[in-house]
Amino acid sequence: MTIDQSNRGEALLIEAGALLRLSSDARSHEKAFALAQRAVLAGAMGGHAMLAHMYERGLGTRRHLPKATRHYALAAIHGNAKADRTWGWLMALEGFLWHRGDAFSRY
Repeated sequence: MTIDQSNRGEALLIEAGALLRLSSDARSHEKAFALAQRAVLAGAMGGHAMLAHMYERGLGTRRHLPKATRHYALAAIHGNAKADRTWGWLMALEGFLWHRGDAFSRY
């Protein structure tokens, strides 16, 4: 990965964040989701936290807690403290739902 590619990923992440904050329509959220995915592929590790949040809330994509948990874990590995706390809560929720007999993938 080159420095230019990393900068490109950060620029995509900034654009995705702006779309999420400044717009509330589904089409903008879908574009932000696509930009966040491209940012991660370009090496912007902060994109994992954004994708996790989007999967958790169903912003620009279908709500999918297992994918949110995976991206929170990846963000936590790269030093995001908020993602680390959220990942812990989601793992506790998964354990609770499993113990209760609910399918985690339904939520």
